[in-house]
Parts: sequence; structure tokens; C-alpha cells
Amino acid sequence: MNLKDRFIHFGEIEVKEKSSLYSILSLHISEDPEMIDLCSVIPKGQPVANLLFASVKDLLYIHNDHPLKNYYPEFKKEVDQPNYAYPDFKDFVQNHKDDIIKRITTKYVQTNEVNRCAYLFPIFHYIYEKTGRQMSLIEIGTSAGLQLLCDLYAYTYNSNKSKFGNIDSDLTISSFVRKGDLPSFTSKELPIKDRLGIDLHVLNLMDDDDVRWLKSLVWPEDLHRIEVLDKAIGQFNKANEQIRLIEADALSCLEELAIECDKESILCIFHTHVANQLTKEQRETLLDRVSEIGKKRDVFHIYNNIWDGQLHVESYINGNRNEEFKMHTHPHGEWFDWPI
Repeated sequence: MNLKDRFIHFGEIEVKEKSSLYSILSLHISEDPEMIDLCSVIPKGQPVANLLFASVKDLLYIHNDHPLKNYYPEFKKEVDQPNYAYPDFKDFVQNHKDDIIKRITTKYVQTNEVNRCAYLFPIFHYIYEKTGRQMSLIEIGTSAGLQLLCDLYAYTYNSNKSKFGNIDSDLTISSFVRKGDLPSFTSKELPIKDRLGIDLHVLNLMDDDDVRWLKSLVWPEDLHRIEVLDKAIGQFNKANEQIRLIEADALSCLEELAIECDKESILCIFHTHVANQLTKEQRETLLDRVSEIGKKRDVFHIYNNIWDGQLHVESYINGNRNEEFKMHTHPHGEWFDWPI
């Protein structure tokens, strides 16, 4: 898919129902050769539209005096109609071209979508209830590591007032079970021994620039996601000594890290909306790495975007591979199907 088609797809499919501003801007960009040429320097494998829009928003946090801010609910309570945004958008890009090029060539789309914990939390409960063993978590594409703290958040499902997880948490994550029964949470706590996150570029939540970049990756109309992110960062700052974040290529160190994890624990390797940025060969290598680990110790692999968009839960127990189940999930964790 060429750049023009990628912006059309982003505007007509990916964000049409979620961000009218990005949808309209994407379709304008698709017809603007100058903007397409600017985006041609974006490294292969990166989501082009997300990276461009995040770079622009990152700069809007810094520059207070441009009319483009009038279209972002995060900056203005009453925003201008997005249909008229493109001239201001292009003007802003042209005025800050060097800064934008620097961002789109050096930064990554690495959203730390905390609401995905709404389905990861019951999956880890399922694993614990099945094995009865404490867990070691390894997340590939961890960004800032916020999903590694899934057991420290509170959860509600289907607008039910009942809370699960850490009911005293400042952050309550809400989601909807679209198909199936509500997940079972027979155990009160998840015994997590190790929390390891791997990323090519780990975001440091003690660094204002990195925190701003995380917020820049959130679509402008999604103010709730900003609120969730802020509260999750607060939780991280209380518990970051429990997490080990490693800046590396996961394919080169996954087996070594698996050996380092507590040997009595059940290993859970997971990644959500990461494998789409890998080549076919890299995806196959990743599966081979997990398979090799599964020959040496029991491991669960939770992933999507290798074969399809569904979330797959697989296990290697005593060296035998099993597909536990697979499920449909919303990209931002707003809903999921529960097949158990």
C-alpha cells in the first residue's frame, strides 16, 4: 500500500468513527503531494499517519500560539469545526518542518494503551487458575511498561458497579464483554514474581519529553484515554521498582531473559498490536524463539497481529504446544469477546 492509500485507509477506516479531525486531515493529506513527500522519510514498518499526527501534536504541546490548537479538545473546550482544519494544519507543518522531520525519523509509534489490560487481566487470571503457579511476565513492545502493572488497577465490566483487581487503585479501567459471559475472578490476587518489558526504545516516565510523547500518540478526541494514561503513570511512579525495562531487540534477548525469570513460575510472554510492525521473517523468528523456550520451561504466549487481528492464547506445557483460545478485542480495549 503506497502512502496515499495508507492515508485514505487511515481516514476512511481506522479513525472515521473515533477522530473526525484525523479522518478529515488524512484524506486531505492523501491528495497533497507535498505532504506525501514529507512522509516519505518515515522508516518502513512505522504506522505513517499515527507517527505524523503524534509529531504534530507533540509540537502543539510546546507552541501555544498557533490556530491549529483550536481544533483539539485537549487544548480547547469548544473546538472549531474539523472541516476547516487543513489549511492551519499544513501551515503548522510548514512552519515546523525540521522539527517534524526529526520526530518522524527518530521516534516510534509505541502507544501504551492501558485499557488493553481490561482483557489481559482476565487472561492472566485464567492462566493462574489453570496452573496454580505464580507468574513471570515478559512484554514485547512494552513502551513505558504500564501494562505490566495490570494487577494493580481496578476493573469494571459491562457498566457493572462491581470492581475487580485492586479495588483501591486510583485507576478504574472499564470495558464491555461483547460476547460471552463475564470473566471469572475466583482468586483475589495475581501472584506476579517478575515483570520485564522489552522495547527498541523504552519511554522513561520520569522524563517530561517521553510522557508528552505518550500523550501525543493519543487521538485528539480521546480525552478519556489521556485521563487513564495520567492515572496509570501515577501508579507506575509508586511501583516502578517492581518493573525491569530493557531497551533491546526482543528477538535477540528473549530466550536469555526467559532463563533469568523465576524457574518455579509460569512464564507469560505477551505483546499486543506490536507484531504488525515486524516483517514476516521476524514474526516467524519470534514464534520460533517462543517454541524454543517452550521446550525448556512452561510458557504461555499471548499475542495478536501475527496471523490475524484476533488475540491468541497459546501454551507450551511439558514441551507440548496447545492453543488455549482466541478472541476478538477492540484495539483500545473498549470491548472484547470472552470465549471461556
